[in-house]
Amino acid sequence: MAEVIEIEHRPIRKLVILEYVQYPTMKALSEAIAAIIKAGVRVILTWAGGVAFFHQPIPWTTERIMKDRLKGEVYWSSILFSLMPDYKPSIRVGKVDVPIMNVSPNLVFSQVADWLKDRTR
Repeated sequence: MAEVIEIEHRPIRKLVILEYVQYPTMKALSEAIAAIIKAGVRVILTWAGGVAFFHQPIPWTTERIMKDRLKGEVYWSSILFSLMPDYKPSIRVGKVDVPIMNVSPNLVFSQVADWLKDRTR
């Protein structure tokens, strides 16, 4: 019989976003993301609660970031976003398909979407 292990969940308790940039339209955001994709970077936009966004987490490569992560603190260097009331799985920009993933079931991403909506211009 296999030994029973303890499983513990430690949710994120704090998310620090260093920069956020709102694009005026989904077309403008999609064009920016398409340029990143053309440069060879794999990008998937995320969507929740009427907001499409692309975030850049700060990697866990320093002792300080790792300690903070273990305490439940996560850092994102930036978010690019635009309002997108209705979800679509992708947007075509020229010859580039920009994929969009519906992350609505994720509590963190849903709260980020609400936070971004509160800051829209």
